[in-house]
Amino acid sequence: MILKNVLVLLGLLLLFGCNVGGAETLNSSNIEMITITSSGNFSYEECINRNLEDQYLMLESKYCGHCQKSLPLFLEVCEELNLTCNVIDISEDIEKEKLDYYKINIMYTPTFVFDCNYYVGAMEKSEFLEVLK
Repeated sequence: MILKNVLVLLGLLLLFGCNVGGAETLNSSNIEMITITSSGNFSYEECINRNLEDQYLMLESKYCGHCQKSLPLFLEVCEELNLTCNVIDISEDIEKEKLDYYKINIMYTPTFVFDCNYYVGAMEKSEFLEVLK
């Protein structure tokens, strides 16, 4: 468990703490913040610019009952499919700041971002398997 936590922290440091000199970053002013209000998808260019390609995110809140129901199913499917998945608890300020990296806001929890597609609302295991395969 400790090793897993250390690996997650290292991954976050690499993801959020590194900036390659001369490369354009997501925090540049030419990428607008977008608010996800319903299921849909990003254009390929938007997806790349927001660094969402090959990302599997669950945006949830510890106060959301639907999130608490979906979270173990999401993690189970991620493990079954051998995907690196991230959970962002937007009820925590430090976690909510991670959304700035992707230049996204959400209106509802849970919201899932899988690669260039996003889904709003709770999902069952079968639904996760369908959209993640």
